[in-house]
Amino acid sequence: MNQDRMPRIVRLHLPENQRILAISDVHGNLKYLQRLLEKVGFGEDDVLFLVGDMLEKGPRSLDLLHYVMDLQHTRNVYPICGNCEGLWQFMLAPDHRGHLKDYLLHRKNSLLNEMIETVAPPVTADSDMEGLVQEVQRRFRIELEWLRTLPNMILTDHLLFVHAGVQPDVPLEQQDRFRVMDTKAFYEQEVSFSDRFCIVGHWPVVLYQHEGQNASPILDKKRKIYSIDGGNVLKRDGQLNCLVLNGESGENASWVAYDDYPQIRLLDDQQGSTENYNITWSENIVDILVQQDDVSRIRQCSSGREMWVPTEYLYPEMLTVGTVLWHVEDSTDTKLCVQAGDQASLVCETSIGTIIKKDGISGWYEGRYERLPGEDRHLPGFWREKL
Repeated sequence: MNQDRMPRIVRLHLPENQRILAISDVHGNLKYLQRLLEKVGFGEDDVLFLVGDMLEKGPRSLDLLHYVMDLQHTRNVYPICGNCEGLWQFMLAPDHRGHLKDYLLHRKNSLLNEMIETVAPPVTADSDMEGLVQEVQRRFRIELEWLRTLPNMILTDHLLFVHAGVQPDVPLEQQDRFRVMDTKAFYEQEVSFSDRFCIVGHWPVVLYQHEGQNASPILDKKRKIYSIDGGNVLKRDGQLNCLVLNGESGENASWVAYDDYPQIRLLDDQQGSTENYNITWSENIVDILVQQDDVSRIRQCSSGREMWVPTEYLYPEMLTVGTVLWHVEDSTDTKLCVQAGDQASLVCETSIGTIIKKDGISGWYEGRYERLPGEDRHLPGFWREKL
């Protein structure tokens, strides 16, 4: 194998009774990371693994990078390279300046855009990328070197941390480091482990589901795979998940999540629906049957399934002049089973019901509710940059 494609692997020995935390796909969302660590009670005796994609797509990649680098000086923190960290080794190469400019013009929420804006005006079609890159490499030499040396995998006696996944039947030392950062839908592959648990992110867990919309980690002890990407930043009702392992064996697993939605108390019981359907990013082209101010009736083109969705979930793709292809954000027709007194996150209000999230599961609620006192929490807007 080409030396450049060989993975960087770090091996650690952890005490058997160690409390281990794993968070993936923070995507520059520093507020969520800080609040989640506070919620889980991250302490000096804990070990934290950041399982790739700390950066990009969210609003504060540079601040988050500095936060993690500083945190390593005082706590047990082990970051892993995801495709969003590995991206910069590719993009900053001299023969990719054209790709780099296109990327930065398209992806405003990116680490390099933030770096550039500390030394120069924002990138435009006329920007001198060679000069900007040289200045960034000079000014942020320490940060870029930190990114360059991130491991692709971390191994302990009973755990494997890797951003996207590994190829079955290929020794870890012979894995392709680009594939372990960018494997698609790893949990759908016929992969299982016998000697250790594999902890992955990269692919939002909601994409594995067609019945119901659940952002909670998948904890599959039979196959020894824990998939933990809650769709933070990428999904309107996404959340940042923290896997909690009480012991290095990996058997004692639980999770804690954070989102920034208003918290409500439900005032009515509601029976759940028995047949549920979920539209996800990979098949989100729809026909609009009825369009109202706040809700629309849509038909999924690939399946023919119909459902009501909030009108604000719809967005157009202009194909040619006068030709529009309509897409919908992740949506569900699930009616959640809840009881009066339950607490939930308020995702979206409409005239036909409210989309809420309870224990990581999103769905419709048609009853009454009251907002809970506390800090002013609201839906973040940065996810609207189409991904």
